[in-house]
Amino acid sequence: MTKYTLLFFVFVFALSLFFINTNSVEAQVATSDCVITSTLRLGSTGSEVACLQSQLGIMVDGKFGPNR
Repeated sequence: MTKYTLLFFVFVFALSLFFINTNSVEAQVATSDCVITSTLRLGSTGSEVACLQSQLGIMVDGKFGPNR
């Protein structure tokens, strides 16, 4: 793969991430009463996790991950 081909693919990938992120935030704000401002990961806890859980209609415990 040439240097320019690799740069092109990296640029397209970065551009696609920007548009995916922008669209998901707009959809979230339009359909929810709460705002999630950070990236939620396995092990995350707190009010933003509880907000997401309530929007998904699952048991709200404020912990992101499986119930054990």
